[in-house]
Parts: sequence; structure tokens; C-alpha cells
Amino acid sequence: MTTKPELLPLADVHVQAVPSYWPLAWGWWAVIVAILCLIVLFVISTRHHKQNNLAKNEALNRLKQLKSTRDISALNALLKQVALTYFPREEVAKLTGKHWMTFLDSSLDEKKQGFVALEKQWQSGLFSNAKMDDETFDRCYKQAHCWLKKVSSQSVRNKE
Repeated sequence: MTTKPELLPLADVHVQAVPSYWPLAWGWWAVIVAILCLIVLFVISTRHHKQNNLAKNEALNRLKQLKSTRDISALNALLKQVALTYFPREEVAKLTGKHWMTFLDSSLDEKKQGFVALEKQWQSGLFSNAKMDDETFDRCYKQAHCWLKKVSSQSVRNKE
């Protein structure tokens, strides 16, 4: 008995359904959570950095305005205000005179320190009615500018 191969009773071929991506394996969930955590940390860090730069830029803009007025007491007040922003109030509020100048120098590199060296000029400008000469004011202004650029980038970390 010979049968023709075309007539053999064969079962239909059933193709399996394509595997679904859902539900994801636990490893993929861990990767998703890790990526979301990194995104949140990046957003928080960027926002914090932006606020820090905003305060720094505002202080530097106010400093530029003070250059034209040549008012050393306003310059000192700006430094004090910025110091109160970036450092603990208990540490900064009580400082005056030599202690204030030492504090300002302590946040600068040794090469850039100069507040203590200019202390007499600062004190005479703050407490006398005599107008400060342009050269001395420029030295004080440059020192304040240097401090504002340096302090805003490092001291927020120290405050926390």
C-alpha cells in the first residue's frame, strides 16, 4: 500500500505568539529606577547650581554699580551681606575690624589674600569722613571682586 505524500494526514502548524515585553523582568525595573534616580539628582544639582550662580551674578552686578559711587562702606556692606548668605550667621554677624578682614582672607588662596594688608585703608574708609583716593579704592574693589568670585563657588558646600 503506497500512499502519496500529498495525501498524508498532517496536523496544521501552529505558530506560537510573539513573546511580550510585559511584564518586565526585575532587572529592567532596577535599571529604570536607577535612571530615574539619576535624572532626579541631575535636576536637583542643576537647580542648586543655577541658584548659586544667580546669587553670585547679582552680587557681582551690585559690585559693578559700587565702582562708580566709590563708596567703601557700601562695598563692605555688600561683602557682609554675601558672607551672611553663604556662611552661618552665627559665624559672620559678630565679625568686625581685623577679625572681619581675617575671615575674608581665610576663604581665599594665600596668593589672593589681601584684606588684612588693606585693613587700615578699609577702616579709614569706613569710619572717617575723608574721601578715599582712587588707587586705594581700586585695590579694595579688586580684593572684594576676587573674594566674591571665589567665595560663591566654594562656601555653599561649607555651609551645609
